[in-house]
Amino acid sequence: MINFSKSYSSEQIIKAVSEYDSVSFDIFDTLIKRSVAVSSDVFLRAAKDYCVKYLTGGGA
Repeated sequence: MINFSKSYSSEQIIKAVSEYDSVSFDIFDTLIKRSVAVSSDVFLRAAKDYCVKYLTGGGA
């Protein structure tokens, strides 16, 4: 098991997981930059962008 309270190089991580057939990672939205304040606002932003691009004739 990897202790995530310390840093590891990519080589160390690959070595640690190489014995397994499959590996999955959880990526939380707090680790990824987003341009909305609340995660559900992504849907509002997508709807707005769609309307501008396809319903009003506006380009991207």
